[in-house]
Amino acid sequence: RYWKAFNFIFILGSRVLILSFVAWEGFYYLMESPGIVESVLGAVSLTFVISIDELVVSNCTTHASKYLMQNLEPYDLRLESDFTQVTVDGVKLQSEPITRFQMFMIAIPKRISLALGLTAALVFKYYFQKCQNIGDGVDYWVSKDMYLPVSSYYSLQNLLFGWVVHEQEPFWTMPDGDS
Repeated sequence: RYWKAFNFIFILGSRVLILSFVAWEGFYYLMESPGIVESVLGAVSLTFVISIDELVVSNCTTHASKYLMQNLEPYDLRLESDFTQVTVDGVKLQSEPITRFQMFMIAIPKRISLALGLTAALVFKYYFQKCQNIGDGVDYWVSKDMYLPVSSYYSLQNLLFGWVVHEQEPFWTMPDGDS
């Protein structure tokens, strides 16, 4: 019993934490890239970072483990009570009732929905953390003042909590529209 809770908390929790960190930092890196070449190189490097776990598994597992994982069959979790029985010409047929929600879930691709939702969430997070709205009645977003870090050293606390000491003077501010 306890090993399930341990696995759920530490394995799934750490994977979700790493995924959220990599997704945010990668999105931030791509949004801050000044040109198309830097954006493409950043996307390629993020693809490599995301595929590291597959490289480790493919190079560190035995052939027997790979064979077993590739030949796993899905496990049917439905119970007999989940089916409705219909008799046609003396032959019992089983069919599943499909609800509108199930039809909706079949029709909408899950991966693209997840990708679009994650992208939308990261865009909102980026704009609310890194930009300010200066429009009167119109959404006009510009970058906040930008400050350089005092040190280039990046500790574990900086990584996990974002605690970075910045200089007092900004190195970039939004120019006034009057000049």
